[in-house]
Amino acid sequence: MSKRASGFALIIPVALLTVLTGCPTPVPPPPPEAVLEGRWELTGDVVSDDISAFFVTFDGNGNIVRIDYRVGLVQVVIDEPGFIQTDSTVSGSSVSIVATWFSVNNLAFSGIANADFSRIDGNASYKLVIGSISVDVPAGTAALIRQ
Repeated sequence: MSKRASGFALIIPVALLTVLTGCPTPVPPPPPEAVLEGRWELTGDVVSDDISAFFVTFDGNGNIVRIDYRVGLVQVVIDEPGFIQTDSTVSGSSVSIVATWFSVNNLAFSGIANADFSRIDGNASYKLVIGSISVDVPAGTAALIRQ
């Protein structure tokens, strides 16, 4: 029997034993980014009268699955996760978030979370394009507040 076949032969009895004895299959711990799960409002100097009600929603893995904001009188909602490319990193209380949607819109945020992860203070920048309207906001003071 080859080494590959013998390793496979061990997996089947262990899996069968787990099923027969009712032993739970080990579940990996959630990633550090899981603390972001939920809806957050972007506030601070980077949000102006032109941009309001700017929210990002994260899944249990720290991926953005919804972005919604208002530009003037236009409400924009992106709730198809396939349209949002996102990279979130949590290391202790340090948080870094980068998102791009529809190739031309983006958000970059980095900050420090409070002890209960209900608020993250830092800096953000973003670019929003809606038809002929383009809003390009350079880095400024921002906060993400859990809703």
